[in-house]
Parts: sequence; C-alpha cells; structure tokens
Amino acid sequence: RGIEEIANKELANINSLRVAFVDDLQSRIKQTNTQISEDENTSTIERQRIAFLENNLDQLTNVHKQLVRDNSELRCELPKMERRLMAKIERVKTIGSCSEGKQRKGNGRTAENAKGNRANENPGHAEEATDA
Repeated sequence: RGIEEIANKELANINSLRVAFVDDLQSRIKQTNTQISEDENTSTIERQRIAFLENNLDQLTNVHKQLVRDNSELRCELPKMERRLMAKIERVKTIGSCSEGKQRKGNGRTAENAKGNRANENPGHAEEATDA
C-alpha cells in the first residue's frame, strides 16, 4: 500500500505538471500567433507604404526629367527670342523715326499750304503771309 500511495501521488503530481505544461504551451502558442499576425499586418502595411512611396518617387522622377527637358529647351530658345525682340525694337524705332520725319514734313507742307491758301484768299496780303 505505501508504494501504491506514493505512486498515485507521483502520478497526480505528474498529471498536474502535464496540465500546467500544456496550458503554458497553449498560451505561448497564442502569444506567438498574435505576434505573427501583428507582424504580418505590419509587414503588409509597410509593403503597401513602400509601394506607395516607390510610385510617388517614380512620378516625381518623371516630372523632374520633364521639367529639366523643358528648361533646357527654353534656355535654347531664349537667345533666339532675345534676337527677335531686339529686331522688333529696332523696327519700331525705325518706324517711329520715319513717322516723325513724315509728320515734320507733313506739318511743314500743311503750314506752307495754309500760307498759300491765305495768300490766294487775300491777294493784297500775300507778302505778309509769305514773310510771316
């Protein structure tokens, strides 16, 4: 009997240790699964974020390249446009000076015509009109 009681006590002790061990393993498995799930969610979110950032980087790179090309083209066109502008300014100056000359000549002819008309209207005052 003494040996049976000791054996039963040991079996009960081993059984309780086995139950505690199984419970501990199950709780650790739950914690690990939770961590794995969180890591998967985090890694999914991080992958999405990385994809988003890579897409933005590609778009910004393309826009930058286009702006560099546009800037280069505009720099090439600038001297041509400056030459055209200078030529237009010169033409405007030339036209302005020609029109001023015509106005002076036209004003002189108008004054001469007015004197001649006054002389024709007043034959006695023709000398005064020509002297003035």
